[in-house]
Amino acid sequence: MVSPRQLLHLAATRRREPWNWTAQFCGIITFSLGLFLHSYVLSALALALIAAGFLRMELPPMSDSRWHRFVLRCINHEKNWLAFPMSFRKGLDIFLVAVLVPLFIHALWTRDLAILAAYLAAAVLLHIRKENRDAGIDP
Repeated sequence: MVSPRQLLHLAATRRREPWNWTAQFCGIITFSLGLFLHSYVLSALALALIAAGFLRMELPPMSDSRWHRFVLRCINHEKNWLAFPMSFRKGLDIFLVAVLVPLFIHALWTRDLAILAAYLAAAVLLHIRKENRDAGIDP
């Protein structure tokens, strides 16, 4: 019998493998598309992809590419964020995700392009802010 704690540890371990992370990322993108198109088939496929991301994948290692480096950066960021002790900043991150993800799902389902454009604009601005900070420009 597998305890819930062992199952959670196994899921976290599998999620830190590049192929599994890629499958789950593709599942999230497919789920978003399924919500936007109101397609139950795409949504079911997306949930299957996300679930497959928790299984052991006997695939060869990913070749070194931009995608592989991106995946490794994302996995490393997630691992570091989870290892970081609980603080106001981490609590704020959790709160923002808990508020913004349902709003994003609602915007996809209702096909509200204004809200989706606002999410895209916010992502671009955050990316520009990060690049400016890396270049030594303090806003």
